[in-house]
Amino acid sequence: MLFLTKNNNRVCQNKHGDNMRFKIIVPIILAIVSGVLMTKFVFNQYDYSFDLKTVFDGNVSRAYFIEIGSYPTYEEMQMSAANLSSYIYEKIGDKYYVYVAITKSKENAKKIKEYFIKNGYNIYIKEIAIENELFFEKLYEYDTLLSNLNDEKAILTLCNQVLETYEELVTKNVHN
Repeated sequence: MLFLTKNNNRVCQNKHGDNMRFKIIVPIILAIVSGVLMTKFVFNQYDYSFDLKTVFDGNVSRAYFIEIGSYPTYEEMQMSAANLSSYIYEKIGDKYYVYVAITKSKENAKKIKEYFIKNGYNIYIKEIAIENELFFEKLYEYDTLLSNLNDEKAILTLCNQVLETYEELVTKNVHN
């Protein structure tokens, strides 16, 4: 129906008057309320009583470990690494993982990987968190030197020094 007002302005209304507002507003409000209730129900289904660990800690830094392999026994690991001048290993579960270098730089990790692949090793690069600031200060110095080196013998010598520093500053502190 069309009605005219005092000023002859046209106004549209349905035959039921203002009931149109309720036909639109009530379903919107019901949808919001039911969404909130369903969300609360779903989140209450989960148990949040587990321990949460900090994702970022100012004392934790990540480094790239250059791995030459994993071995099922300690003896196999020693035989495989016998011709390496220096290495460190880590036992995780029932496997021994052998690392020949550590760096903070992806570019240096690639350089070291190329060196070891050239010498017949299968190389894997792992990113591992370490909580030793002094080691990372030293590692930064070694990385600066390593980024400027191209001589293979010098690269290997520097990698060996990094591993010795790691053993001295990180491994021994963990066991003490």
